[in-house]
Amino acid sequence: MRRIRITAITAALAGLVAWSAGAAANRSIGSTDAANPPVQSNDAAQSETGELASQALGPGTYAVFQTNMGVIICKLFDRLAPATVDNFIGLAEGTRAFKDPKTGREVKRPYYDGTLFHRVIANFMIQGGDPTGTGQGGPGYEIKGEIRGSLRFDRPGRLAMANAGSPDTAGSQFFITHGPKSFLDGGYTIFGQVMKGQEVVNAIGRVQTRSDRPLFDIVLEKLTIERVQ
Repeated sequence: MRRIRITAITAALAGLVAWSAGAAANRSIGSTDAANPPVQSNDAAQSETGELASQALGPGTYAVFQTNMGVIICKLFDRLAPATVDNFIGLAEGTRAFKDPKTGREVKRPYYDGTLFHRVIANFMIQGGDPTGTGQGGPGYEIKGEIRGSLRFDRPGRLAMANAGSPDTAGSQFFITHGPKSFLDGGYTIFGQVMKGQEVVNAIGRVQTRSDRPLFDIVLEKLTIERVQ
């Protein structure tokens, strides 16, 4: 595969593409500041009470990302992106089969727990969802994109699927944005929105990196799906 040199807008776009062997990008986005200590949010304290972390947010389906830097809660757009949300929930809860990256066998278990945010670009996005931690991994299948004109990258905290160059090549990798990024509209399936914990997303975005990879592990310790009636 050819090596791509990326600048300006194309640098940002390529940051959302699931890495493939031999296609690592050379970018000059600039270094981030020193790694911050873990950020605690109100979400973490709420979870420790034994109640649903998303209870105060109203009816809906929520993804609770418990990381080693704090908790992020996203509302999932199960009506606007039903197939994408079903895939995400199935992987998160261990009800959807995927190909184990070590054995090559199909298995069912919580997919995201213990995975890394392997790609971080300051003032742009944080990317995770790869069990290999390399940016090259996935569940062994692809899902169709669900692009909706009513959903745009017009605010911070958009939860969307990374892909390999088109919306129909998503699998398990996802990203969360730091701010409005209108040039991404139409290229990536948006399937959720941060409701609590954007400060955690921003803190992750400020950690020290090398070639967009954090210098210390940013771990998604547990991903829980909560349904509020």
